Amino acid sequence: MERGLFQPLPGWVWVVTFAAVLAGLPTQYSLLTAACVLTLPVCASLLLFRGESPILFACCAMQWLQVVVAVFYSDLYNVTMDSVLEAPEIETATWLTLAGVLCLAVGMRSMLSAQGRGRVVADIIEVEAGQIDPVRLMQMWVVSWIVATIAEGIGWYVTALHQFLVPFSTMKWVFFFMVCYRVLLLDKGYGMMSLMVAIEFFGGFLGFFSSYKEGLFMFLIAAMTIRRAMNIKLKLAGSLVFVLAFVTSVFWSSIKMEYREFVRASQHRGTVEKALQRLSWLESRVSRMDAKSFDNGMRALVARVQYVTLFGHTISHVPHFEPYAKGELWFGAVKHVLMPRFIFRNKSVLDDSERARRFTGVRFSGSESGTSIGIGYMAQSYADFGRIGMFVPVFLLGAFFGRIYQVAIRNRHSALLGTSVGTAMLFSVLQAFATSNAKILGSLVVLSLAYWMLNKTFGAQIMRWLKRTW
Repeated sequence: MERGLFQPLPGWVWVVTFAAVLAGLPTQYSLLTAACVLTLPVCASLLLFRGESPILFACCAMQWLQVVVAVFYSDLYNVTMDSVLEAPEIETATWLTLAGVLCLAVGMRSMLSAQGRGRVVADIIEVEAGQIDPVRLMQMWVVSWIVATIAEGIGWYVTALHQFLVPFSTMKWVFFFMVCYRVLLLDKGYGMMSLMVAIEFFGGFLGFFSSYKEGLFMFLIAAMTIRRAMNIKLKLAGSLVFVLAFVTSVFWSSIKMEYREFVRASQHRGTVEKALQRLSWLESRVSRMDAKSFDNGMRALVARVQYVTLFGHTISHVPHFEPYAKGELWFGAVKHVLMPRFIFRNKSVLDDSERARRFTGVRFSGSESGTSIGIGYMAQSYADFGRIGMFVPVFLLGAFFGRIYQVAIRNRHSALLGTSVGTAMLFSVLQAFATSNAKILGSLVVLSLAYWMLNKTFGAQIMRWLKRTW
């Protein structure tokens, strides 16, 4: 059984890490590049337990990516990060954020007991996955997908209900994960899984925000949960999904603004007509894609994925022009979560853009123009407590993530259901680096309460129905 703070990683991981560090030595950011490269395997050694969902590691890895992408791009093209991101204090912001990601991982790990993990959890969920009826499981995903689509539509038009609809919009990922895990574990049912992934991919791509990546990410998370070594088929599928996610992200970055203008102009058309016209428009842009468009897409992707720019502005502005908030932001976030609006009707509305203007000195558009720009929880922690104190709330947030997962997998009805629920809940904050602390806490508190009530009421019935044991 796995024990200790760190878990062993395959030898090839450290070989690749060492090679990447050596490759970064000639660059202008050699020390920072080495730190970027080393942070990821350290987080993996803290959070990856073979046979368990890697969702905690995925949360850290996604935020790590949002930090290092500008560093690696600058190394590759031999340019400065300041010229790429056009913001002050970028190097300092990158160092602090890398340390923050490690602190987040340590906080997560502090809530996980090493003894009995991995093999024990895997034994249980593998047996349960084999007992589930695949047709009924797919039916559960279809129903949850329909519910999620309706909930997202209502939340789009009635923003006051958005927070209460979050559990319904994330429920589809519970059964999406279970389908992928069962198919990959038993090595059968790929047609059913491929159809599900394709629906999420193409359905997301046609939307205004183009949420095509989520299904691909969840597939990779399910694939990494499998305890046995990946066979050729699984390695090929994972590689194809990774390449697809990268290429489509570059493509989307190159056409995003133009596509959204087209979507706005076609709002008056019927649903089928809109979908067909959007498909036709996207097809025409794919056919025009060339090397120059790809390079422009890469630059746009770097600018969009990274999220240290606003942190850099925050460091240059606080405390030189704006004093540290001394806990106002984090204590305010906790207070905001503990005061539900349906009870405290006069509760103030948090304006992320107003806070961004205050702590960066940059004049962003805000709620008055229908937009919202936040500096993210890492920059908020710095604005509250400075370069050292910022790591205390980051550690506690990581501990909160870890506790949610730890409680979820101890589901008394089913470890597989608990693992799926814990993965789905934390999947909602996979890209939390750009999110305000109040939204992260509020979302997870609402999800935790909702899933606790749903599991208490329907958990046993769902698992009996999936196993045909009524």
